Amino acid sequence: RCRQAGTMAVELSRAKVVELCLRDGLYRTPSANDKLYLHYQGFKELRGEVLREYTELKCLWLQGNGLVKIQGLEALVNLKTLCLHENAIERLEGLETLTALRSLNVSKNYIRAFGDSLCRLAELDSLNAGHNALGPETACLEGVLALPKLQVLDLQANKLEDGE
Repeated sequence: RCRQAGTMAVELSRAKVVELCLRDGLYRTPSANDKLYLHYQGFKELRGEVLREYTELKCLWLQGNGLVKIQGLEALVNLKTLCLHENAIERLEGLETLTALRSLNVSKNYIRAFGDSLCRLAELDSLNAGHNALGPETACLEGVLALPKLQVLDLQANKLEDGE
């Protein structure tokens, strides 16, 4: 553990991830896991050198960690579900290689706009972005409404105006 701004931050290391896998009845070998529970651990930063071995992941739970940036997920190209809610994320980025992603939960963060961060996620059918800082202009939604398979879009408790 390392001390950051008066709180305890846990470093995302290979040993820590293996420890969590064994605790949750998962496998020691990274590529044998199709899910990974890294939620509520106090991670402030994701490290690609640790996660890149988990190439067969379909679901990744990262909620409630205090993450400020989405990074280190580039190798997880088989990921279908990504839970990033209840963090401190301000920008959607680092998702470009996750083209198999179908469900993304980024609710309860500090996101102000989507920009072009989601444009490569053609399989995305569910996006929960409620309780963020989106708006007031609907231009912040640019790109989201063009997602071809999007069926569920949760934007509740943002600062969006209805345009009237």
